[in-house]
Amino acid sequence: MGRTRLAGATLNHAGDHYRYTEVPMELRPHQHPHPPFWYPSSNPESSKWSGSAGLNFLTLGPTEHAGNCIKAYKEGYGMRGTPSGPALDFSGGTAYGVNRHIVIAETDEEARQIAAPAYHRWYASLIKLWVDNNLPGPGFARSTQGEVTAAIAEGSVIAGSPETVCAR
Repeated sequence: MGRTRLAGATLNHAGDHYRYTEVPMELRPHQHPHPPFWYPSSNPESSKWSGSAGLNFLTLGPTEHAGNCIKAYKEGYGMRGTPSGPALDFSGGTAYGVNRHIVIAETDEEARQIAAPAYHRWYASLIKLWVDNNLPGPGFARSTQGEVTAAIAEGSVIAGSPETVCAR
């Protein structure tokens, strides 16, 4: 469905899995023709697709894995060469980024103490449905560290004093 569906007063779509007929689009985007699209993925194949579609891109996970996704995104964008719509936010075209958990405190130890329970709760939420249903989950979930110290070591969590965080 995508961007063309945001332009009209009603939604009409007939696809393989979903069908919509004259569904009122009560909430309309403030920006016209639509806000910039961001496509999140932790899978290199779909990361490449995002680039080839000219979308902004966001990934997450361990530094090495996120780097592979960004490399795939750049490869896909290189095949296209232009953003999918007006580059309203980024004069160079699209943008890409990596989501990180960042905790800043007076000392490195205090930041790690704050980060540990927050990360544990986030990780439990991330894997809950896969654990409850005895499923392996996607590659990202399988490669995500369950303990904050390991997540800090691999780069997906940054916790420390302002000086430590700036240095990372």
